[in-house]
Amino acid sequence: MDSARVHNLVHITHGILFLGEVEMSSTTARASRGRGDSRADLMVRVQTWTSITAVLISVPGLWLALLALRDQRDATRRAAISTHQETQRFEQRFASRLAWRDAPWSPDAGLLTIQNRSMSTLTSLIVINHGRAIALLPGDMPPCSSLDIDVVGAFGLNPFGEPAWTTEAIIFHDPVGAWIMDRSGLRKLSEDALISLVTVADSMRTTEISVVVLSSAGQVLRVGMLQSRFLHRNTVGDCSEG
Repeated sequence: MDSARVHNLVHITHGILFLGEVEMSSTTARASRGRGDSRADLMVRVQTWTSITAVLISVPGLWLALLALRDQRDATRRAAISTHQETQRFEQRFASRLAWRDAPWSPDAGLLTIQNRSMSTLTSLIVINHGRAIALLPGDMPPCSSLDIDVVGAFGLNPFGEPAWTTEAIIFHDPVGAWIMDRSGLRKLSEDALISLVTVADSMRTTEISVVVLSSAGQVLRVGMLQSRFLHRNTVGDCSEG
């Protein structure tokens, strides 16, 4: 075998080996890329499930937070209502101890009974009849006192044979302020139509009872005196702050 042939054979062998190395390098690169793609897909799946898990965990936490917020809001509202009720009860501690009983339901027929069972004097009382046509001004009521008024003797009977006088409301003052008590309950006085009547009551605080005739607008038309024979004052027990 001459030198030229040997040279060509060596050259061809080197070419084959080079092609083999190129093919192996390409295969290795593809395998490497495949492993890289697999790792990337795995990382994406891990991140996805991590996000889903975080959401699943956060939903109960958010629900619990909303429940806690609702409970806190309810507790705050209950506390505000309780505070308001306590404040109202404290303000009404004297006024709530006033009571009256009209003649038709009185054991002593014909008597309107008013009682002050508080530990404070209730001043400038105004007793208004149904329809607000007439008012009685008993003046002041000391603590633990009662006043009986013979309304049948003073005002007679209606066509049905019942006492003509029926109480609609009582207005008075205590150390806290001015109040009105009627069939709806006890509340602070805010009716402008009764201001002139309150002024008259403040100026006529005596042991006698004035009888006031009112206009439809609540203005004072006439003032008279109720005879003492229709009145009887007593003391009562069970006095306290409401």
